[in-house]
Amino acid sequence: SYKHNVVDYKFAKIKFEQPLHGVQYKKGINWTNNQYVVNKDNLKKDFALMKNIGVNFIRFEGQNIYDYNLIKFSKEFNINVMYSFWVDTNTDYILDSLKLKNRKTEILKTVEKYKNHPHIISWNIGNTNRTNIENNFNTPALFYHRDAYLKWLKELVVDIKKIDPTRIVSMDMFLKKTTGTFMFEIQKSHIPVDYLGLIVSDTTFLSKFKKEASKINIPTYIADIDPEIYASLQ
Repeated sequence: SYKHNVVDYKFAKIKFEQPLHGVQYKKGINWTNNQYVVNKDNLKKDFALMKNIGVNFIRFEGQNIYDYNLIKFSKEFNINVMYSFWVDTNTDYILDSLKLKNRKTEILKTVEKYKNHPHIISWNIGNTNRTNIENNFNTPALFYHRDAYLKWLKELVVDIKKIDPTRIVSMDMFLKKTTGTFMFEIQKSHIPVDYLGLIVSDTTFLSKFKKEASKINIPTYIADIDPEIYASLQ
């Protein structure tokens, strides 16, 4: 859950009327490969169940066939939305310039389209590719691809802020040994992201990350965690 009611950002002061208690709504992910249909009846049932347990905030990956109904029913049930954008993990940030330009254009068009929906309170870059860059390249090529990635990411976040300066922009990252280094790179590159969301599959590097994160001026939150791992941290 977010615990900030008023937070000062580079572009605006964001005010939340109430504390946010959120979950990721994943039922529309890989819809072609599962048996769950995110139709109107199922959405109403899911949103009613979430409201009953106190959920007032969801994150979902947008730009798919479920956008209209997810936005419509989240508004009807008074549930705030973090609208997340997915970036292809196989992107080459040096060679795929046209692909990156088109992806950025798609994201910015969506921000423009939905920015007047007041219950959408945050935009999210949901798939950070730094892990793939680390896995696919060795030095010195790694440095060039990393810098190209950070440059594209900065341009994207800046342009989102230009279109919609009133909303939070967050970005997800996997918890691993180099997560603290990634945070430092984001801060050093002056990428105006407001929050960083932590994807936790295990807690091996959690203590290391907490020490490193305390030295970096970017707030973090748990974006994705297995319920059993979360319970073990309480």
